[in-house]
Amino acid sequence: MQMPPPPMLQPYDPARGQISCFTVNDHAGDNTISTATAKTLHDLLIDLYEEAFRRLPVDDVPVDVDLGKLVDQGGLSLGLLDPVTNMVLNTLCLLPNGFESTNPSTPATSGNNSSLGVPSSGRRGERSRDSWRDVAWRSSLGLLEFMRAYFGLITQELAGRYLIRARADLAMAVLLVEHELYAARPAAPDPRSGRTRISLQLAAKHVNYPWPDHLVSLATSWLPRERLEMLATVLRNEGGSSRLTVHDAKTILYVLRCKDDISATTTISPLQMLEKGLEPVVEHTTTCADLGHGRIAYTTVMIVQRAGDHIASLRRPQDLNSTDIGTTLCPPQDSPCASIRSLDADEAACPYVRSLEMSLYGAVHGFYLRALAMLPSHAARHYVRGVLLAGNCYGPMDPVSNIVLSALWYDANFPLPDADRRKQVYDITDALTMLRAVSRSLRGLVALLHAISDQKLPLHEILKYLCYTQCDLSVILQAHLHQDGSSPNPFTAAATAGKHPQAYSMAAFFASLAPTKLDRLRSLMMSATANNAPLSQESLTQIFFSIKDAFITFISNYIQPLHNQDAHSRLCCLRFEGDKNKN
Repeated sequence: MQMPPPPMLQPYDPARGQISCFTVNDHAGDNTISTATAKTLHDLLIDLYEEAFRRLPVDDVPVDVDLGKLVDQGGLSLGLLDPVTNMVLNTLCLLPNGFESTNPSTPATSGNNSSLGVPSSGRRGERSRDSWRDVAWRSSLGLLEFMRAYFGLITQELAGRYLIRARADLAMAVLLVEHELYAARPAAPDPRSGRTRISLQLAAKHVNYPWPDHLVSLATSWLPRERLEMLATVLRNEGGSSRLTVHDAKTILYVLRCKDDISATTTISPLQMLEKGLEPVVEHTTTCADLGHGRIAYTTVMIVQRAGDHIASLRRPQDLNSTDIGTTLCPPQDSPCASIRSLDADEAACPYVRSLEMSLYGAVHGFYLRALAMLPSHAARHYVRGVLLAGNCYGPMDPVSNIVLSALWYDANFPLPDADRRKQVYDITDALTMLRAVSRSLRGLVALLHAISDQKLPLHEILKYLCYTQCDLSVILQAHLHQDGSSPNPFTAAATAGKHPQAYSMAAFFASLAPTKLDRLRSLMMSATANNAPLSQESLTQIFFSIKDAFITFISNYIQPLHNQDAHSRLCCLRFEGDKNKN
């Protein structure tokens, strides 16, 4: 029977990667930033500082307050709002305590006030462009460090290019990276996550900011609705471009310094909320776990929090619309990725390829964690051997189900002797063991996609497509299932590249799966994968014996009748004949 030609890859946006793919080759192999990129980012930040300084009420504040000096001290662009607003808020929060409750005094617009840090001549609102170079440089270093800490997979050169394209806007730069790496749901940094808070803190410490905890607290502040509305009224006046008054500055400080303000780490009881006249928000989450032997544990978690939102919610949704990001990209000029034409080429030529690989490593690692969580607690250690040795995320189902399916298949058909099973308890002893499994799975995915495509795909296109599909190739693999052994089997290339301990047998099993058998396996795993819950003992047992019987049937129907068997195939036949006789 002739196998139909492999299908073309499903359509996806090939324009992604155009920011990072035309990286200068001289900076492709290290983590330094080019002089041109650093200068462009620095000049961009100087423009933004001039705009931020224009918005501050520099000439209207009391004589003993120099807002320009405060900008130099701590008006960094770090934060989750637009960079100019971040500069303004970080500067105003350095005003002395009690400023928001003082009566206005006579502003100083000229005269000798050098002892107070005020320029000795001219209006305080006048500053040269060169005077912003130092704080702009510190801000650029902080932004680059945030990107490195937040992603951990991009070079400084790439981080600089993303920041330039996002006009030094951290939230937009994060969205651009996730868009380029085909994240399933590109999202701006979450103020509630430890990842965001730690990245901000590391960025502030990297530039020797004296109050890093204060900056993190401001950027991730949780405010009641009425306070957010007060801030929005001030910051969005005339589209956010109007010059602030002293009253506006005091309003901002009142909102951010009020004792009833809520931080992301504040704990308060529902009774206290009601006493303060604050509306609580209550969420209930119920989970269940199969303990085996017919026992099921139900856990209900009640989360109570004050009504309100983070200060980052002041951003308008249209400012961070990820669907419009692609329209801002320019066509690549001299992409080093274009020279990668085979899997044997030097993929280190382009940092974007490394970024894609690191993104996929993270995704595949997550698949393994979810697969381990799908195994019931009483059976998890029993199947750890199968997960680490033979659990691969390539196969006819979604990646998590493929890992579970491969692990159970290996344990069912290639078990340890009974004596060894009684003596040993398997566990993950170090990170390298998991890394090895993740690396082999990714190699298998690349080899599988290369085998089924009808064109000589460059490596970066394969990696982009894997990111786009989140490593789920189940749709395009349908034409390669339920084979009779007479057609080329792409799973063989995957299993061989991934160093599977039983590569030929595993590939043959995948290719032989009938649609009805595959649907049955999917139905047994569907509930667990959809809810991120462990498999029930009943489902686990059914999957185990179903795949064992399916492989024995395949050996009997397709392998034994072949006269020109290789040694490995004959050993498989003898082994499973013995299993059938025992049963």
